[in-house]
Amino acid sequence: MQYLYLHRVQEQGTARYVYVFDEHSLSPNNLVLRNLFRCMIEAVEAEIDQIEMEYSDTVTAKRMGVERAVQMLKLMGAKEAEQAENWQEGVLLSRTFAVSATVERIEYLRHIRELDEVYRIKLSGNGAEKVHLYFAQTLTCLLTTEQEGVFTSLLAQRNVPHKILGN
Repeated sequence: MQYLYLHRVQEQGTARYVYVFDEHSLSPNNLVLRNLFRCMIEAVEAEIDQIEMEYSDTVTAKRMGVERAVQMLKLMGAKEAEQAENWQEGVLLSRTFAVSATVERIEYLRHIRELDEVYRIKLSGNGAEKVHLYFAQTLTCLLTTEQEGVFTSLLAQRNVPHKILGN
């Protein structure tokens, strides 16, 4: 059985769990990874009040198809939000926007098909990062002691094979 290795880093009154994609051979669209992401969201869902997303128009359209990409971006609030553009040498690399977390947006993220549909997703609560998916490189979650219990219970319920490394 292949385990997901989650690095646990103790911080002041909280613990950060980090999944590193390069340490595993699983694709970002693997069901086990989607379940890990879902468990992270559900463990902190009550605190999430903001969603920040970074995406590339062309990459997102290639991965999802134009119609589905437009629907997703509209649902996530890209049209209504102020967007920052990341340009390099005259080429638009990505766009970033932040919106309030709604039930519909959280629900979409809980059931996302592929974790690399967008470059980066950051879910925050009261200005603090709670869950962060970063360029299909890392997936992190910041949990209180109480939320840790919820998180590990969710992992067990969803049969996510995992090993926790660290303190």
